[in-house]
Amino acid sequence: MNWKTAFFGFGGRVNRAKYWLVILANIVVWIAFIVLANILRDSVESFDGLSRISLLFGISGFTAIAFSLWTGFAVAVKRLHDRARSAWWIVLYWLVPIALGIAWLYLDDFGGLAVAGVSLAILLWGFVEIALLKGTAGANAYGPDPLAR
Repeated sequence: MNWKTAFFGFGGRVNRAKYWLVILANIVVWIAFIVLANILRDSVESFDGLSRISLLFGISGFTAIAFSLWTGFAVAVKRLHDRARSAWWIVLYWLVPIALGIAWLYLDDFGGLAVAGVSLAILLWGFVEIALLKGTAGANAYGPDPLAR
């Protein structure tokens, strides 16, 4: 699998090592973004040109977020495929905790705590499933074993 497919494609399977390489690449992108943001912030001595810097910061921030979401989603789907799971499981692992987090904002103390606990449990389950557990040995419905030689 080439790097374009590994980062941006949704088909096939990836093993845990390639998953973590994509996560590492996302971390590098964020470090570069933070360094760039600090350089831009420190280079402004007055408010002259601030709107251009703000625009550049906004565009680079949007690009970093879009890159991270797309590549994270793509590699998570391929890891689910490696575990012989449909990409629809990502709804449970990503979207349900987001929805619960929004619901948590509107609940009282006990209800909010219960929702936060459920959300945390789902996030941990998804993390273990996607990032830590070994994939299915041999070919499955989503492609050949990425560890096969």
